[in-house]
Amino acid sequence: AISQLSLDAGNTLTMPANPNAAEGFDHAEITARNLTGSVDPMQVLVAAQDTMAAFRAGTKQILHERWGATAGNRIAITIPAALYTGRNQGDREGLATEELPFEATGRDAGAFICVW
Repeated sequence: AISQLSLDAGNTLTMPANPNAAEGFDHAEITARNLTGSVDPMQVLVAAQDTMAAFRAGTKQILHERWGATAGNRIAITIPAALYTGRNQGDREGLATEELPFEATGRDAGAFICVW
């Protein structure tokens, strides 16, 4: 039961100078990235899922979200190696949630987005 998933590409851009270009520089190029985000699942009993144990152990988790059921209106995001970077308690309409920031640590595979 997740109501919010946020992603931040954390891209570092450069626009190299080019005196031969019309504007005096080339198009922007990504030179580095640090994909991070957060998710807010409903809080469950520690016996059912101990997110703090995964956080303490540095266990990387697969994070997969899917929305929609109609062809052409389905979106999926998969992060193959998400590493929790913290944990906060939240509230959604009086129900307890966990706010879990994460970092995508997969080499050249931070996140995959699919629309079908």
